Amino acid sequence: MLFTKRLLMSMTGLSALREEDIWLPSFPRAGSTWVRFLFSNLISLSELDGQIVGYKFVAGNMPSLGRSNLLKPWNFESLPRFIKTHRPHIDFYLIP
Repeated sequence: MLFTKRLLMSMTGLSALREEDIWLPSFPRAGSTWVRFLFSNLISLSELDGQIVGYKFVAGNMPSLGRSNLLKPWNFESLPRFIKTHRPHIDFYLIP
């Protein structure tokens, strides 16, 4: 069931891609969250009067292929939409 849900979200996401979208492909733990914070702060400075950007803002506004609703409108004009394309890191040695 979980696999089917992820596959459906990925397929929906692929159909919602736009020509102006910018992909942010990376390996887990390679700094993509840091880069998404950087872009979120640029958006904040140019469109939100320097509002403080937290993880909730980044997670809600910087989509991830297969996890986010890419059909959701992009409400910012200063930067194109950036889409993260990797799965979250899992420390396998911590799993019993």
